[in-house]
Amino acid sequence: MILVRHAHADWPDFNGCDADRPLTPQGEADAAAAAQAIRAAGNIPAVLLVSPALRTRQTATIIAHGLGLDVSAIVLVESLYNASAETLEAELRGASATAGGTVMLVAHNPGISELARRLGRDPAFRPFAPGHWRLLNLGGGNAQPRSTGAAHRA
Repeated sequence: MILVRHAHADWPDFNGCDADRPLTPQGEADAAAAAQAIRAAGNIPAVLLVSPALRTRQTATIIAHGLGLDVSAIVLVESLYNASAETLEAELRGASATAGGTVMLVAHNPGISELARRLGRDPAFRPFAPGHWRLLNLGGGNAQPRSTGAAHRA
């Protein structure tokens, strides 16, 4: 599985609902860089589980395009919006059982970082910055980190 925090979104000057915050131009660039790094690492997901917030949808769409995936691979899951690590893990495990391949989860802090820390069994894991990702192996309930990655900022 691949865990991704949405890329940099407009804040704090955005005047609207939190779920409607768009990516900044830097966020768009970071999402494209994450896609390149994920592709270079040879990790193409079969499905992308995505929070319905605009910033996560935009991040997922940019990553999907960068990986050569059709947007039909993106599945919006209402319960992922600002979800806890427990909720994220439950959705991820459910999708992993039926996906027939790697599942990417695009969500929000603090839940996505807490999930990466728990599944990677890494108490020193630092929270994801916007656009950062981590690849983990979720097999038989024992997740082990296989590699890590991040969008590189100029």
